[in-house]
Amino acid sequence: APEMPTDLIADITPRQLTAPDPDVQRIKSYDGNATAKVTVAQRPDGVVAPDQIDLRGIASYDNKEVGDNKAITVKYELTGDPTVIKNYIAPVDYLTIGKITKSTNDTVKAGSISYQKEKTYDGTTDIIMIDSIGELSKKNQSDSVWVVARARYADPDAETGKTIIVEYRLEGRDMNNYEVPETEYITGEGVIRPKQLSILSAPKAKDKVFDGTTVAELDGTVTLNGVIEPDYVDVSAAARFDTAIVGNRQVVFTFSLTGDAKDNYIAPVWPGKVNARITKRQLHASAPALTTRKMYDGNTNAEVSVSADMFTNLCADYEDVILEVISSKYDDATVGTNKRITVAYRIKGDHAGNYSAPTDYCITYGEIYVNDVLTVEPGSVNFQNKKTYDGSDTIHVNNPGSLIGGCGDVTLVTTARYGDVNVGEEKMIIIEYSLEGPGKDYYATPEPETLYTGVITKTLSPGFVRPLMIADIAGTTPLVY
Repeated sequence: APEMPTDLIADITPRQLTAPDPDVQRIKSYDGNATAKVTVAQRPDGVVAPDQIDLRGIASYDNKEVGDNKAITVKYELTGDPTVIKNYIAPVDYLTIGKITKSTNDTVKAGSISYQKEKTYDGTTDIIMIDSIGELSKKNQSDSVWVVARARYADPDAETGKTIIVEYRLEGRDMNNYEVPETEYITGEGVIRPKQLSILSAPKAKDKVFDGTTVAELDGTVTLNGVIEPDYVDVSAAARFDTAIVGNRQVVFTFSLTGDAKDNYIAPVWPGKVNARITKRQLHASAPALTTRKMYDGNTNAEVSVSADMFTNLCADYEDVILEVISSKYDDATVGTNKRITVAYRIKGDHAGNYSAPTDYCITYGEIYVNDVLTVEPGSVNFQNKKTYDGSDTIHVNNPGSLIGGCGDVTLVTTARYGDVNVGEEKMIIIEYSLEGPGKDYYATPEPETLYTGVITKTLSPGFVRPLMIADIAGTTPLVY
């Protein structure tokens, strides 16, 4: 037989193994690395008995970033006795397509975001952020990503217990690998306080006539300061005096708001002092009880009476006012008709300081008529009732007499005469009166008087001397009437 060569050399190459397709998790949520979960067959195909080799697979994405249609490579490793493993080649890499989705259910790390929950109304929903940069609760330590927060109110109106809305966005190199945290709705914690308004200039109050109340009236208009456009807000003012009493008084203003946006504001307050005057109220009175006709008495006084119920415009609660007459006079004291009578008033009482007395009451139909009550005082006229015939009827008056009545502005003038010039006894004596003085035209002259006590004796013949008789002496005694 041919001799076998002894110097031949041959190579034994490692055996290429195969493996069934692995079970690869082709979708995962971003976790900051490129690894993928994979399950491979325990043993590869093609191992020569009695060799024992185990198979291990490592799967990885082409990179860790979020994305679709990403390449996944499964690399195999052989495990077991190294002297056996060296005779084999691990199965070739398994290639497939996968997907890395954004990291989900991420929340903002507690305490990393802070903001002011209260503010004064400014017409916006903005909230002032104290710390607007926060952290994700599940962030991969090596990733560069952070949360930027913006907080706002659900609406801009002033009220308490408002809902606060916190919205987030992500920034940083790795931000695209994370889902943005969900918007938060925090109920019942927000407060927008109404904004305090002011007015541009000091208000003014009108002076008024006393009316028994403290009600005052704004003089002009007030202009609001601080309303945010385009809000519509208007202002009205109620004014009150600090007291209803007449004088220079302080006025307190109370402002109120109207308009669609009024609830977002606080009405202005004016802290300064505003003064206005309450002036006296002119009282009116009904006609007094006036005597419009009188007998001449030498003065201008007219009789009048007043009562408490004559006032027509007293104010409630301020009715302690008494009406008094200062004067009630004719324009002059002379006799006449259509004379002017003027009644002047004054007032007193606890509340009189709030009023002016009624204006003078005047009429033009007054009358002063002639005084017809003058009489001659009995026994005051003195005259001679006996004389010797002298051819005349004159009688000498010793005293004209005195008047009863009158005002002292007239004097009595008295004349006496016989009814005829003839001698006789019990002759008629006629006494006649007249008046003199500034008031003579304002009195009725006393009526003439007639007596039958006169005596006119005969004239004695020349040279005849009659004895003096007592009767003659008596006859010469003046007669007092």
